[in-house]
Amino acid sequence: EDKPLIPGVTVRAATADKLVHLCVDSFSKEGDLIDETEFPNVMFLMHKWFISSEELAETFIDLYQNSHEKRECTKDDCDHLPSNSDCEIQIYKAKICYAVRYWISHFPVHFDLDSRLKMVVKRLGSLLLSEGNTSFKELIDLSKVPSYDWMRNMSVRSSAMRHNRKVSLVFNHLEPMELAEHLTYLEYKAFRRINFTDFKNYAI
Repeated sequence: EDKPLIPGVTVRAATADKLVHLCVDSFSKEGDLIDETEFPNVMFLMHKWFISSEELAETFIDLYQNSHEKRECTKDDCDHLPSNSDCEIQIYKAKICYAVRYWISHFPVHFDLDSRLKMVVKRLGSLLLSEGNTSFKELIDLSKVPSYDWMRNMSVRSSAMRHNRKVSLVFNHLEPMELAEHLTYLEYKAFRRINFTDFKNYAI
């Protein structure tokens, strides 16, 4: 009964800060998911039910800035500089960036449609540069995020097609499977335009 339904998702309740901490700990120091856990995927997919994307990104920044409180470096002579790859604090900072990179690569639509979220991630990038962590900055690069303008434009039609195309409402010449395919395609075009915020508001 205690076996998790989703690999790596064992927590039943936690604060947003704790969830972010668990997300960061899901990554190895090389940036791979530990034991192929699904926890980061589930958290980034469902986070808008309990926290905005902007607030979640701010939590990652807070965790980064206070990483020395979450991780203690056991090396007595460690200077905690970015060039020191064995520093446990620097390893933890890298894992924070790996988590944000995972978010960007798996849910790019969040970053294209939310300008406030982009501003927070850019602020994290500036923080990384100010510390000299240029390699970490490359992990959270937003320049390759694709455009999702079609989600902003609910109806885009060609004016030529609007005036010249003939529309028939007679279906008796179609086979059942052919009609089903046409209806499924029309429903798909409608449903794919529903963004997460609309769905969440509807569900609430």
